[in-house]
Amino acid sequence: MQLWIQGHIVERLTFEDNLTFFFSNHCELVLWTPFALTSPPIGGRGIEHDNIDPANVIAEQRPLFAMLGTRGDVVECNDDGDLHIEFGDGSAIDLPSDPEKPSWELFAKRHGYATCEKTGQIRIIEHNHATT
Repeated sequence: MQLWIQGHIVERLTFEDNLTFFFSNHCELVLWTPFALTSPPIGGRGIEHDNIDPANVIAEQRPLFAMLGTRGDVVECNDDGDLHIEFGDGSAIDLPSDPEKPSWELFAKRHGYATCEKTGQIRIIEHNHATT
């Protein structure tokens, strides 16, 4: 399932007790559980794969999040709630759903709310705004 933020630009990131991506058009994606971050090859360095715990992103990992200003070219989840994101800079995130707790939440001002509450339980609430 394609998510609403596909095609939107990453404007800001925050590292608190989670990792939050702020996208254009008032959209936020909150990652709660560990995921794999694939970094593109840069300056002779090959592709890197790092396991990231969004509740404990250490200082040395923060530079890996170089996708600011890039587009979320592919943003989708499967029926189990596994999240896959490909960014315009060549980086990617693969977040497996957790069988016991929420893995991710998406807030989109003009679309609604979506969350993976646990493996296989995706909840979506869509807003329909009237146009004039």
